[in-house]
Amino acid sequence: VELELCGNDVGDHGLAAVGDALGSLRDLQQVRVSCGGCPVGNEGVSRVARGLKEHVELKSVNLHLFRTKVSDSGVVDFGEALGRMSKMDSLILNLCGCDVTDSGVERISAALGRMPSLSSLSLIFSKHGVSDVTAHELGGVIGGMEKLTTLSLNFDACDITDAGAHSITRTILSLRHLARARVGLPGCDVGDAAARRLASAVARSPHLVAVSVDVGSLLATSVQQLRQLVQQ
Repeated sequence: VELELCGNDVGDHGLAAVGDALGSLRDLQQVRVSCGGCPVGNEGVSRVARGLKEHVELKSVNLHLFRTKVSDSGVVDFGEALGRMSKMDSLILNLCGCDVTDSGVERISAALGRMPSLSSLSLIFSKHGVSDVTAHELGGVIGGMEKLTTLSLNFDACDITDAGAHSITRTILSLRHLARARVGLPGCDVGDAAARRLASAVARSPHLVAVSVDVGSLLATSVQQLRQLVQQ
């Protein structure tokens, strides 16, 4: 199922109908719902979560909620739904511009800990209130994902400091099967020293074949470029 609703005047009532429809389907394997910029909030997302709870066999979920009114309570419901999907292979969750803090991300982290089959993960946050606590907690959970091969973490203008960057560095080093990685910390309070430690960690990972790092003044889009920056 793929629904592209971005930029439309779809509110909670419309998204609730989408959630009810998802719950009524059978043998659902993949879901992509994009409603970025729509006037939707926690009520609509909670109904989508309720519909997804009926599909514990889901393999792929792609949910774009950027620039909506979703806050921690809506994310909590979504986290509970995700926690039932132990066979999930791919997850993309875009919460850029939403009112989501460490408290909401904590429930997402808990759900990720119940997804042993996950091989591809992309998380996007953009909010003061998402801090080093999130980076540390997510890092601990993601670091235990033995099958993860693709990882994208973007914290745009979040309250991430050097400590959070260190947590992400340790996570990347612990993922032995990781082949593709993207780390974005633009607008965060990460110093040059921490940024270069992160770059160095990525550059030393022989298994990585594709990478993008955006941390403060450090920007690289290939492993070769990272290695050159570290050597400098």
